[in-house]
Amino acid sequence: MKESIMSLHALLKMPNKLVKSPLQLSNSYERVLPSVEQALKLELKSLSKHLKYVYLEEDETLPMII
Repeated sequence: MKESIMSLHALLKMPNKLVKSPLQLSNSYERVLPSVEQALKLELKSLSKHLKYVYLEEDETLPMII
């Protein structure tokens, strides 16, 4: 265990050469709606006889398999 701790301390002292620049984020202000507000169009596959789809919303969105 002592060797593991020593190795971790050695990693902390190493210069981080992998990060060359800060993460670039897009300037997009487009609001992404949650799936409850704007559900995705899904292609439901055929299920075995003992399984069926049920929906969490009245307009047949948010399918679940039971």
